[in-house]
Amino acid sequence: MKKVVIIIFMGLFTLATSPLAQAQLKGNGELVKQDRTVEPFDAIKLGSAHDLVIIPGDVYGVTVETDANLQEFVKVEVRNSTLQFETTKVIRKYTEMRFYVTVPTLKSLRVSGAAEVKTEGTLKGNELELVVSGASEVALHLDYAAIMVNASGASEVVLAGNATVSNIECSGASEIKANSLVTTSSVVRASGASNCNVNATSSLAYDASGASDVNYVKNPEVVVVRNGKNATS
Repeated sequence: MKKVVIIIFMGLFTLATSPLAQAQLKGNGELVKQDRTVEPFDAIKLGSAHDLVIIPGDVYGVTVETDANLQEFVKVEVRNSTLQFETTKVIRKYTEMRFYVTVPTLKSLRVSGAAEVKTEGTLKGNELELVVSGASEVALHLDYAAIMVNASGASEVVLAGNATVSNIECSGASEIKANSLVTTSSVVRASGASNCNVNATSSLAYDASGASDVNYVKNPEVVVVRNGKNATS
C-alpha cells in the first residue's frame, strides 16, 4: 500500500512539474481593463467560463478585464462578421475574465460552456438568433421584430423587452424565462426536462414533450396545441 501511495505521489509530482503544467498561467490578482480595436461585427460567439456584458452603442468596441499579466494572452478578433474570444496559452486560474462589448445591433449570439452574458441597456434590431448551451446563463433586454432562441443542456435564459415574434426551442434541463418579453405571437417547442415561460398577447403555439413545461403569463387570443400537454397560464 505504501508503495502504491509513493507511486501516485511521484506521478502527481511529475504531472505538476511537466512542461505542460509549467506552461499554464495564473493571474496575478491585479485586475486591469484594456481596450481592443475591432472591425465591425453583427454576431458574437463566447465559450468557456467567461463573462460578457453587451452595451448598445453607435460604435464597435471591446474592453477586456482580467489580470494584468494575462492581457497579452487574450485574443479578440472578428471572423466572418463574428466577434470571438480565445486565449493563446492555457490559463489555469484568473481573477476575472470579462468582456465589455459595445455594438449597435446583433443578429446572432452563441454562448456555450459556463459563460455568463447580460446586457446593459436595451439591444435593438430586426432579427436575433440566440443559441445557448452547457451551463451558461444569459440575461438580455431586447427590442426586436423577431427572436429565435435555442437553449439546451442546463442553460438558463432570461429575456425582457419586446418582440413581434419569438420562436423558442428548449431541451435537456434548460430553462427560458421570457415572462417579461412581451411578444405578439410565440412558437415554443419544449422537450426533455426543460421549462419555458412566455408572454404572448395574440397567439401561442406550443409543443411540449417528456417532462417539459410551457407556461404563459396571460391567456393569448389564440392557443394552438401541436403536440403537448404541460402548458399552464
